[in-house]
Amino acid sequence: MQIKLLDKEEEHYRYFIDTNSESSLYHTLEWRDIVQKTYGYKPYYLIAWDAGSIKGVLPLFQVNSLINGKHIVSLPFSHCVSILYQDRSVLGELIECAKDLTLQRNYNYLEMRHGMDLTEISGLECSRHFLDSTLDITYSLSDVWANFQGSVRKAIRKAQQNPIKIIRGTDLEHYRQFFMLELETRRRQGSPPYAFRFFENLYLKLHASGKARLYLAYFENQAIGGVLILYHHRTAIYGYGGSTSNKNLLRFRPNNLLFWLAIQDAYKEGYKLFDFGITPPSNKGLLRFKSGWGTHTAPLPYYFFLNKTSKIPVIDREGTASRLAVSIFKHMPIDLLRFVGPFFLKHLG
Repeated sequence: MQIKLLDKEEEHYRYFIDTNSESSLYHTLEWRDIVQKTYGYKPYYLIAWDAGSIKGVLPLFQVNSLINGKHIVSLPFSHCVSILYQDRSVLGELIECAKDLTLQRNYNYLEMRHGMDLTEISGLECSRHFLDSTLDITYSLSDVWANFQGSVRKAIRKAQQNPIKIIRGTDLEHYRQFFMLELETRRRQGSPPYAFRFFENLYLKLHASGKARLYLAYFENQAIGGVLILYHHRTAIYGYGGSTSNKNLLRFRPNNLLFWLAIQDAYKEGYKLFDFGITPPSNKGLLRFKSGWGTHTAPLPYYFFLNKTSKIPVIDREGTASRLAVSIFKHMPIDLLRFVGPFFLKHLG
């Protein structure tokens, strides 16, 4: 067996990802193309190649960051990317190859957002700075509904009684409207926004195949909320969301209705898990929102191989620098944030 970089084996890679039940949308070549075209990162997709077929994969990107230096990560803008393998021995060989790559190219560190226990692999350090919230939708919809907290059910009923129209986005203009909501939301949160180019590439690569679906809420022809869901195998992932800053419109509870419709569609289409995504433990409000939907929340371990840095490069969200950045983004004019934010986000990787 040989550990090598993916080159002319793309059809074999697609087959391996399509037939591996543990793979996610983030493993796909469509996701690789979205990240590469949007941010210009260089991909290093490691494969275990044996007798004309793939036995395991560890996708990586090189990120040249002004914040954390040059490093490789599996994968940027994703919250969990399991290393896939047919045999446990393949797992170790893939990781050793990634560690060698880190040393040979003198990267600051290697980051693997594996999400599973890798404590038996020597030389790795573990970080549990994020919590992942998932909703089991293998039960009947009535049971799923019954597990929601009363406040969530009340908010959904309120939204259903108000003049809100929900559509499933069909064209790039809908994605543009969603981008503007996302931009507004990120400024409200004090976070750097994604570039429109990112959502455009999502639309071009994933929408037609049904791997991405956009839900938009309207009040009198004005988009006031949206969620973008990603699909692969048994899992629907809440990828991105945005909403108006108008509190008079938010009282209609569009976000609750958007999530409920997305959950219903995922259930009806045979998905087993609705992933609400990751949250830092410090964000108590968002954790309460997610727990209200009956989610199971657990630490999501990330693993690091450190080379030119002595500590795990995790942003201190309570630190002075983070608080200053949040304040700056919150008060930045929207047109400036639209330009500066994506540049900053690129260097976060």
